[in-house]
Amino acid sequence: MRVIFLVFLWSLKLTSVAQVKSSVTVHEILDELKNAIDIYKHRNYKCQMLFKEVGVETFEERKFLVSYKSNNNNPLYGYDFQITELLEGGDSLTIMVTERALYYIFNRNKIISHLALPTVVDLGSTIEYLRYALIFDEVFKPFINGNFENITLLDSLDHYHLILKKGELVTQEIVLVKNLLLPLKYFEAIRDPNFNFTQKTEINFSFEENFNVLPESVFSTDYYLSKGYKINHVHSSVDAPLTDNQVFSEEQQHLLLSYPLIFANGDTIRIQDYFPNYVLLDFWFASCRPCLNALPELNDLNESYAKYGLKIIGVNCLDMASRANVVEMIQKQNILLPLLFGPRNLTETLGITTYPSYYLISPNGQIELIHGGTEAVSKIIEERFNDR
Repeated sequence: MRVIFLVFLWSLKLTSVAQVKSSVTVHEILDELKNAIDIYKHRNYKCQMLFKEVGVETFEERKFLVSYKSNNNNPLYGYDFQITELLEGGDSLTIMVTERALYYIFNRNKIISHLALPTVVDLGSTIEYLRYALIFDEVFKPFINGNFENITLLDSLDHYHLILKKGELVTQEIVLVKNLLLPLKYFEAIRDPNFNFTQKTEINFSFEENFNVLPESVFSTDYYLSKGYKINHVHSSVDAPLTDNQVFSEEQQHLLLSYPLIFANGDTIRIQDYFPNYVLLDFWFASCRPCLNALPELNDLNESYAKYGLKIIGVNCLDMASRANVVEMIQKQNILLPLLFGPRNLTETLGITTYPSYYLISPNGQIELIHGGTEAVSKIIEERFNDR
């Protein structure tokens, strides 16, 4: 699941969290919360995310607009949703999911990428990370579906603080406005004992008076077409065959093979410099737990198949500023894969939204996307090399 290492500042001035005597129980609040979810079927609101990546001292801010509505005909989620991230210079990227399709909408070049709606949830994708962190139904689920005995209630006069602990590794907290039971903040801390870091997430929600009134652009490609957008039909999806040889345009393929990536020490190299070897690229980032869990097995595969001319390389486009600390953290686990770094917009330009993502490149530059985890990677590598 796409999860960024996030350490947050409290940006809204809340009433003190000091516990006061409450006349309600956790059970009663959660029952009210379930009713509130039923009331707010159509939602439109803003979210603020402040986070700090591994080894970075300065905070980065991300801003989102979120809209969603219940739709029992949506086979994957039970609702349609649209999440727009507001970028610098007035740019934005919108992810829109309906019962019919999945869309990426880029306002810079007015392009809509149209993909088939998958039949299963891809927990490693950017979409899933944003969905579970920013949409009410998903934020509430751990509490509504959790064990009441593991939830602590703090009453701070104007707000309820519900704190859910899952053993020693996971803590989740939601701050609710009392009169409406709307979420004001969501906080999550996940400790990774293997790599010795704690992933912390905090989301600030804000609402207008008309937050139940959805804008005309929501869930409508006709709106965007009327504004001059063009639809680009993309056949790839998580339900595609195990490998797909047509994953990049010619321009994207050239960019991937020729872009100057850097090592932790600042030396540069291009993927094409590894030819005539086979190259397996692992797109990952330091606070993605599935990415980290996959590294030891990739390291073993790299050692086992080096004699066949295979190079497995990690490409990280989210931790450029902290690359020295990230490499040190990985190498302490005896993982010796070459680790390269690039800018965030490289993966955006390539359309890579799922982490980890694996691409096998043949010596002649043919690129295959491997769908699935390290088990699928092992299978493909075994097919390519064990008969040699």
